[in-house]
Amino acid sequence: MIRRLVFLFLVADVLAFGGTSTQQATKDPQAVAILQNALAALGGDPALIPINDSVTTGTMGPIANSLVKPAKIVWKTSGAEVRYEIQRDSGLQVLVSGHGKPAVSKNGTVKALFYHVIYGSLPFHIPSKLVSSQISDPKISISYSGLGVAQGKSALLVQVNPATSDAAEAAVRRQLWYFDTGTGLPLRVEYRIPDTTDMNAWGNAAIEFSNFKNVGGVLIPFSMTFYQEGIALSGMAIGTVDFNVGLSPSEFDLLGGN
Repeated sequence: MIRRLVFLFLVADVLAFGGTSTQQATKDPQAVAILQNALAALGGDPALIPINDSVTTGTMGPIANSLVKPAKIVWKTSGAEVRYEIQRDSGLQVLVSGHGKPAVSKNGTVKALFYHVIYGSLPFHIPSKLVSSQISDPKISISYSGLGVAQGKSALLVQVNPATSDAAEAAVRRQLWYFDTGTGLPLRVEYRIPDTTDMNAWGNAAIEFSNFKNVGGVLIPFSMTFYQEGIALSGMAIGTVDFNVGLSPSEFDLLGGN
């Protein structure tokens, strides 16, 4: 059985952990144009660049007969660091990026994580941040993957891969994005959740976005649906998003900092 850290919605920046060798990235001009159009629709770099940190709050609930328990969520980001909290009746679970030393805490008990766990923890609640980095990052390859359908809408598909010679990392970090052919906004992203101890093992996951609202010039999806192995498990409803609140670096450590 794959031992996945089922945090259900682990949101984190794309962190440059590990020491794998890189290859020359390739960026298909058609795919780049799709991402640039999406970034503009989401608010563009002028709105995104001034953001130093963020705090997002909301709720999570089960879909249909899934076993996901209702929860309150708090997601914090600052540069490349993240802290994500899920509060359920059974207690509090926290994931932090830890300045390169990620860890998880459950009801106060802290456990160190292998660096690769962060590869399944992406900032989907601020999709413009991911899209912008995919355009500019020289270590990311992007390619056009044709037309598809998401949420009943026609979509342009863009595949994203790290430019690395490490086959396990390349596989677990692969993403497939669906962008609305009309609005340019992201409809869905498919990605992978790694095993907590073995990067060669992973499961399939997806997020669908809707109910975009303008927050400080940046469009944020206030409703998201999480899928695992093609099954809708939970819905996330964003309540508040605040930028540039002045978060302390210590909030992103559970193992004693740097």
